[in-house]
Amino acid sequence: MELGTAPDLIGPLMATILECARAKLEHYERPAARVLLAPGDQPAWDECCDGFLYVRLITMYPTMGQSSPFPNQDTRPGNCKPQMIGSTIGVGVLRCAAVQEDDGDPPTAEVLTAETLGMTADALILLEAIKCCVAPLSDSTTSNAMVSVLGAWTPRGPEGGCVGGEWTLTVGHGTCGCPEE
Repeated sequence: MELGTAPDLIGPLMATILECARAKLEHYERPAARVLLAPGDQPAWDECCDGFLYVRLITMYPTMGQSSPFPNQDTRPGNCKPQMIGSTIGVGVLRCAAVQEDDGDPPTAEVLTAETLGMTADALILLEAIKCCVAPLSDSTTSNAMVSVLGAWTPRGPEGGCVGGEWTLTVGHGTCGCPEE
C-alpha cells in the first residue's frame, strides 16, 4: 500500500470561507488582525482587540440515510458507509469588550451601545460572506460542498475582555472512498 496525502473535504472549504470573511470585514473597514482556522472545541480568546476572525469545525457526522435526509444525522446501525457527511462549522469574530475602569466605574452606556452595534455589524458582514462565498459553492458541480444550511448567529462573551459572535453553517459534502490496497 502506497502512502499519500490524507483526504480533506472540509478544510479547504473552511479556508475559503475564512478568506472571504476576511475580505468582507476589510471591505467594510472592520478588519481583523488575527485570522485563522481554529483547532479544537473553542478558539482561544486572545489578542481580540485588533479583531479576531476564525472558522472552526464544530462537528462532522454521517447523513443521507433512508430515514435521515440532510442535515439530519444518520444514527441507524450500519451507517459506516454514508452517502454524505454533514459538517457544522462556526464562523465568528471577536473584538475588545469594555471592562470596568481601575476606579471601579463600569463602561458607559455609549461605549456598550457602540460595542453592540459593532457586533451586529460584524454579524451581517459575516452573513454576507457566507451568502456570497458558500452559496455559490453549494450550487457548483465541482465542489465537495453539495448543500448547505445556515444556522443561527450566537453572541459570545463578554469574556476575558472579548465580545463577539458566531454563525453556524452546516454543509453536506462527499465522503472519501476506500483507497486501493
